[in-house]
Amino acid sequence: MGVDTGPKATAILVFGEHAREIITSEVGLWLSRVLVGDTAELFSWAEWAAAFQPLGIVPEAVQATVEGWVRRILNNLIVKLIPVENVDGRQEWERGALCLRKSAKGVDLNRNYPFGFVREGSRSEMYGGPHPFSEPQSRLIARLALDSVSAGHGVPKTYVNVHSGEWAVYSPWDSKAAVGPGMPADLSDLLLKSGDVCRCMAGPAGAVSNYLAYGTGMDFMYTQLGVPYALTYEVFGGSGILAPGSKNQPLDSYPYATDDGIAKAVPRAEDLLPPPDPGFRIRQQLKAHPRVSAQHAARARRSASQRVDGWAAAATGPGVAAGGDGVPGWGRRVASQRRATQRRAAVAAAAGGSEGAVFRGHGGGRLLQALKDLVGGEPSMTQAGAEAQVGEPGAEGLQLGGRSMRRLTAADTDASEAGGRLTAAVMATAAADNVAVADRRLLQDAGEVDTIMRMVRNQPQMHQTCFDMFNPNPGPAYRDVIARWVVITLMTLDHVADPANPQPSPHPLPGTVLAGAGVAGAGTGVGAFGAVMTGRRRLLAAEAAGQGLQGGEWEQRGEEEAGAGRGSAAGEREEGAPLGQYGSEAFEARVRQRVYDVDPEMRRHSLVVLVALLCLGVVFVPWWIYVVEPSRAKPAPLLPGGRRLRSRV
Repeated sequence: MGVDTGPKATAILVFGEHAREIITSEVGLWLSRVLVGDTAELFSWAEWAAAFQPLGIVPEAVQATVEGWVRRILNNLIVKLIPVENVDGRQEWERGALCLRKSAKGVDLNRNYPFGFVREGSRSEMYGGPHPFSEPQSRLIARLALDSVSAGHGVPKTYVNVHSGEWAVYSPWDSKAAVGPGMPADLSDLLLKSGDVCRCMAGPAGAVSNYLAYGTGMDFMYTQLGVPYALTYEVFGGSGILAPGSKNQPLDSYPYATDDGIAKAVPRAEDLLPPPDPGFRIRQQLKAHPRVSAQHAARARRSASQRVDGWAAAATGPGVAAGGDGVPGWGRRVASQRRATQRRAAVAAAAGGSEGAVFRGHGGGRLLQALKDLVGGEPSMTQAGAEAQVGEPGAEGLQLGGRSMRRLTAADTDASEAGGRLTAAVMATAAADNVAVADRRLLQDAGEVDTIMRMVRNQPQMHQTCFDMFNPNPGPAYRDVIARWVVITLMTLDHVADPANPQPSPHPLPGTVLAGAGVAGAGTGVGAFGAVMTGRRRLLAAEAAGQGLQGGEWEQRGEEEAGAGRGSAAGEREEGAPLGQYGSEAFEARVRQRVYDVDPEMRRHSLVVLVALLCLGVVFVPWWIYVVEPSRAKPAPLLPGGRRLRSRV
C-alpha cells in the first residue's frame, strides 16, 4: 500500500487511563492490529460485519471499506496511540485491586489538567493531584501534542480519550452542560453516525450525561490547544444505551456557552509544563561530561556487585540456615525473589499452552511482531526512558525497539516507505518510581486471559462486581464491544484524515485558539500558522534542490499546502480578495529570495513606540531630578523638644 510522505496532521488516542477499565486497552490493541493489516481473526467474527450495518455497509463491502479507511488514515495522519496510560494502576489491578480507578499514587489522571482544575481531597475518587500536570502521564500526553506544533504539523487534529462505565460518544464541554465555541460544523454529523454504530448517546459530555468533570484531558486539548476533534469514548457500562426508536440530537440543539479561560494562543511546552525534577539536571550534566558519567557508572556497577555478593553470602551462609547470624532480611528476600521467578515461569508455561483466549487484542503476539518489523528489534521500555519521555528538554525519550520515541516519530516517513503499514508510534508510559519495568510486567500474553479471569473470580464479590461494571465477559459481549468501537474509531480517523475537514465553525471565537477552522484541511490558531510555515519550508527545500516553483505555481499550490494561513478569521476568503499579511505576494517573494527583513508595518509600529518612550523620558527624567530627589533629601520636621519625626517602617 502506497503511503504519502508529505506533511501530516497528528491524531492522539489514549486508552487505559483508569486502572479498572481494561476493556479500553483491548480496543486500542485491536485497533492497532487493523492499522498494521492483521485483520483475519477480526473479519471472522459475526459481530464485525454487524457493526457496519448502521452505516449502510453490506458485509460484501466491509473489507474494501476498511482498506480504504486505513489507506487514508496512513496517508494523512500520524497516529500516536497509548494503549495503557495508567501502567502502575493497571498492575495494581492485576494484583487484585479490581475497583481501582486512580493511579497507584492515588491520582485520577483525567483530572490532572489545568483547565477547570479543582482541588479535591486525596481520598476522593476524583482527586486530580496536588496541582495540574503533577503526574508524568498527563505531562507526556501534553508534550506529544505540543511536539506536533513545534515540529510544524500544527495542533493535533484529534484527541480521543477512551473510557468505560457507560456507553457514549462525548464532545466538549466536560465542565459545562453546553456546547462550546470553535467546534467544526461537521462534528455534529460525525457524532450522530458514531451514536448509530454504538447504539448509545452522543453529544456534549456535560449536557448529555448530566455530570460535570473538571480538569480533564478533553477540555484541555479543546480550550488550550484548539484541537478541533477532541472526543471521549465510553465503550461499555450500565447506562447510555439508546431506547429503541430514540435518536441523538444534533449539536445545535444544545445550549451554547463560552469561557474566559480559553487560550489566546497555543502555549509552549516550557511555559505550560512544570520544570524538570532536580535529578534530571544532574543526569544531563553527567551526559555532558563523559568522563564523569563513566566514573559514576563504574561506581554504581561496583556498588551493585558488592550488594549482590553480600545478599548471596547472607542467603547461603550458615547463619541463615540456623536462623541466626546472617544478614537480617536478605535471605528471605533472595528466597522470595527465587519463588517469584518460579511462579512467573509456571504462569508463562501455562499461558503458552492455552488456546482460544479472548482478551488478546495483540493476537498471540502478532501485533508485537508487527511492531518489531516496523521499528527493528524487541519493543522495550526502560524506567529511565519513561521518565525522560515525560518532557524534559533534550531527553532521549521512551525506548521502543531500541529507538527513542522522538527519533521514531521523526522517522515515521521512513517506516511508511519501508512497510506502509503504520505511520504512528504505538506508545505506552511507565510511571512508577524506583522499580524496573522488567519486574512490573503486565499480563498481556495471549494465553493469560485464563489467568486474569481466574484472578477476577477468586476475588470478593464486591471486586467482581467492579469488573463486571466496567468490562464485558469473554465471548459475544466482548466481541461486540471490540467490533463496534474499532469501527467507530476507524470511521472517526478516516473523517479526520480528510483534507476537507474540519469545516468552518458556526461559533468561532476570534482572538483565541477556537477562532474556527480555516479553509479545507487547515488547523486552528497557532497550528494554522505552523502549517503555513511547513509549506514554505518545503518550498525552500524544493528550490534548493533545483525543483523550485515559480510565483504562479506557488500561488496555485498555496491553497493545498499553506491554506491554513490564507483564510480569514472565519476561514473564508472571497475570490480575488487580498491575502493576509502572511499570504501576501511581497512576503512570498521575500521567502523565495531568503530575505527575512522586518515587516514594514511592524517597523512603523516599532518607531511609534520608540518616539513615545523618548517623549516620556524627556518629561519624566527632569521631573524626577528636580522634584522627587530634592523632596527626598529634605530633613524630617522638628517636633516639640527638638526631636525629629521618624517613620515607623
